[in-house]
Amino acid sequence: QNILQVRRSDCFTSNTGFERMCPGINKLPTVDQVVTYFRQTLRTINCITTFEGVYQYTYEVSWGGGGICDSLDSQLKACQDPGSAYVDNEVFYMTYARCPEVQTSFSQTIRYQCMGSWFAMVGQTGYTFAAIADTVEKDRREKFKCLMTLKNQKSADNTIRWVMSRFAKCDRLNSLYNGPVRLVLRRIPPRTPYM
Repeated sequence: QNILQVRRSDCFTSNTGFERMCPGINKLPTVDQVVTYFRQTLRTINCITTFEGVYQYTYEVSWGGGGICDSLDSQLKACQDPGSAYVDNEVFYMTYARCPEVQTSFSQTIRYQCMGSWFAMVGQTGYTFAAIADTVEKDRREKFKCLMTLKNQKSADNTIRWVMSRFAKCDRLNSLYNGPVRLVLRRIPPRTPYM
């Protein structure tokens, strides 16, 4: 609904059949074979396929110096209310906390709207991608972002790795350890009267 991916390929003619003319038709394209377009007027999408719950996270940006910012105040909140017709199911909040020892860290809360998610190949590995839009950013280049993760991650510390693009470029994401913004999420258990 909000994302259109167009596959780039060479054109040639052949009398040996459609499959020979289009050798990639029977497999998923890799991320670097497609151009991703973002709808400018967004249709609402439930965020549950991207994020659900509350997470504390570390972040590292690849421009301006680097360094991992690890603050308990950096939190992602995606609290859907099943069946709700309200916006809570369509947006999530990322609060970036500033770390004094990390030059590239910053203090900001951003409200993102979910645009959709999909599966794509990077080399021989299949990743889950998601597109999000900053709800207040006016600059189109800065407004849209791509995220990439590997589903069913089996880390000993129960963390989930994501990478996020700086701009609206999904083809720049090719590894969970190499991307413009690297995130490591740790789920915060819900508060109950017993905790």
